[in-house]
Order: sequence, then C-alpha cells, then structure tokens
Amino acid sequence: MQRRTLKSFLLSQAERVKKRALSMATEAQRPHQYLTGPTRKEDLAQQIAERDGGTEGLVCVFSVLEPCRIEPKEDCCSANAIAFGPLFFSSAW
Repeated sequence: MQRRTLKSFLLSQAERVKKRALSMATEAQRPHQYLTGPTRKEDLAQQIAERDGGTEGLVCVFSVLEPCRIEPKEDCCSANAIAFGPLFFSSAW
C-alpha cells in the first residue's frame, strides 16, 4: 500500500469497525458507551452485566480515543511523536 493512500484506507476501515460495533450493540439491545477517561473496562462491563441481569451474550460496547506512542521513523519530525487514535472499540461478552 502506498503511503499517500494509507490514511484514507485506515480511516475507512475505522469507520467500518465503528459502524459494525454500534450495529452489534443496537441489534443486541445493549448499551454503547464512549469512555472519556481512564476506566477499568472489565470492571465497568461487570457492573453493567450485574445491573442489567445479563449472564450470556453481549454485555456492552465501549469506544475510547486513546493516545499511543509511535516509533519514530527516519522521516518523522519528532522522536517523541504521539498519535491520537485510533478510536478503539471493545465488546464485553
């Protein structure tokens, strides 16, 4: 894949994942929650399962935008570059 097309490819794939995750939550009538800060996802999923009385199947879908460090490349302008993204989706079953 060429470098100039990578960004658009990654954005389109992220959108596909996002739509599918939200679709799964809707189909299963389960909550979707955007997390805005540090959260223990497993603990939160357990609380949701206990609250809703769920014992099987999809519990919830979380999404979060997390900063991640990237390894510098020769053509990178900063040795400590920080990339924000991608938007992560996780599901609890």
